[in-house]
Amino acid sequence: MYVGFYDRDVACCDLGGGVAGVGDTVAYPERDYQFFERISTKASELNTSNKSVVSIKQVKQKDTSFGKYYLYLKAQKPGTAVVSVKLKGKTYKTKVIVKKYVNPVQSVKIGSTSVSGSKFNSSSVVNLSYGKFANKKVKTTVVLKNGWKLDDYYYWNSKQQSGAMLPGFEYFPKGEQEGKTVINGHKISVKGGKGFEILIPVINEKSGLMEYVSLGLK
Repeated sequence: MYVGFYDRDVACCDLGGGVAGVGDTVAYPERDYQFFERISTKASELNTSNKSVVSIKQVKQKDTSFGKYYLYLKAQKPGTAVVSVKLKGKTYKTKVIVKKYVNPVQSVKIGSTSVSGSKFNSSSVVNLSYGKFANKKVKTTVVLKNGWKLDDYYYWNSKQQSGAMLPGFEYFPKGEQEGKTVINGHKISVKGGKGFEILIPVINEKSGLMEYVSLGLK
């Protein structure tokens, strides 16, 4: 999963929270193409300044409720490249930094299952059995290594009638592109079938760059 650019004219949603051409995308080398951004019209041009570092493609969607086309990136080796997308005559650019993977996770606990941080040593994605958690509400807690922190999300406490920004993450039932947010240490409702994903944005406190790790329930 990547942080995308924001096309204010035609994009269906803002994944990165930035503006067109502003902000860097951080990725790890991947075997396959990964979702990058969704757009409401076909891009007339897709380019990358260094194809050996990252490549890009677009795929037309059958379900157009979140965008007619999805853009995908494949990060291939550490390095830097500029990805450009031309939409309705206007070109949008974002710098892609492909980094050697560094594990930020100390541990994850989902329900009664503890996942050692060492499981994330070789990959930012760890898969677990969906059946073990299916149709359950499971408390999920992420502990990061020193120098890393979780991204913050707005949480409304209905009992105290007050809100605050607290560390958390997102989860995506199978087939859903719009994630649901949860505060770290709170419960996730696992349903929808195999392919459930828990996406954990983490921030390097020194560099300020955001990266992602995830749990897949297969």
